[in-house]
Amino acid sequence: MKKILWFLFSGLIPLSSIGIALYIFDPYQLFHKPILRKPIFNADMYYQAAGIINNYAFDSVILGSSILVNTSSNEASSKIGYQWVNLSAGGASVEIRTDILRYVLKNKKIRNIIFSLEPGWLSNKNTSTNKYAYLYDQNRLNDFKTYIDEYFIACLFIHKLCLKGQNTLDRPANWINETSTKMRLGGFQSWLKNADRPDLNSVIKQIMSFKQTEYSKTLQEIYPPLIQILKHHQDTKFIFIIPPFSRLSYKIKFISIEPAIKKLLALDLKNVFIFGFDTTSIPDDLSHYVDTAHYDETINSFMLDAIKNNTHRITLKNVDSYFQEMRKKVEAYDLEPLKQQIIKSGVLNK
Repeated sequence: MKKILWFLFSGLIPLSSIGIALYIFDPYQLFHKPILRKPIFNADMYYQAAGIINNYAFDSVILGSSILVNTSSNEASSKIGYQWVNLSAGGASVEIRTDILRYVLKNKKIRNIIFSLEPGWLSNKNTSTNKYAYLYDQNRLNDFKTYIDEYFIACLFIHKLCLKGQNTLDRPANWINETSTKMRLGGFQSWLKNADRPDLNSVIKQIMSFKQTEYSKTLQEIYPPLIQILKHHQDTKFIFIIPPFSRLSYKIKFISIEPAIKKLLALDLKNVFIFGFDTTSIPDDLSHYVDTAHYDETINSFMLDAIKNNTHRITLKNVDSYFQEMRKKVEAYDLEPLKQQIIKSGVLNK
């Protein structure tokens, strides 16, 4: 790396040549499709989504956080119709996704959007603090600053540094096939075997110290710029999904999204559809979960089926009963069997 930078700054490698080389290489495909190489889509969708929007054809978008990245766009196209692409990014806030959404709607004719609304992640902010926002404005020239970095200069000489990811657009950021992820599937016993992970260790301790369900008083509002987009693009169908966090997640700390959903429904927008799965048996079965919130791709498939068949819809007519039933199920969820498994495993004694 130091030798490369020495050549660069000593003038032996002209800056213009470096710039041209970076433009041609363009690992995120921000400016063009790959030249003399096969497409590789990086899992870092904060950057990669811009390249996909700029250079690939589609008319429907899956735009969620890590709980939607495992959704197959090919499966969505097959079940729902249209040409889908999954631009979901792990940890992507509603603010960041709204910036991406605004950009894709300005640059493509979009028929459908699947957008996740995670309890606790909604925002009443009016502005975004998205450090990737420059990729999603209408100035393509400033996108190049992504590559003005010694890491990408090194990539010109060692392509493998940058060319990592999926060869297809089906689900570029998926994590479900990672070995460390698969080890946590199969039920609570799998979590106990991985109790050295800080996130699972924290859950185990919360279960043991649990006394009663904590009801969060966090104000949940839909991000105002997102509401404006819904109103301004009424030819686009917006499909909102409340992800089925595990029942255990809500038992430990109940964050209600109910007021926000009611306000969204009260807008009476014909292009808005909301789906929820908290009244099903899915959240009770920990065998599908790698932690309290993240689940395997079978649940993503189940949600696509619901959209296809128009089931599990939340409307003004059933919103009260939906959340009443959800809360009853959370209150009835018994932690005692999990506590006994923890005690028997001895993980807290290690």
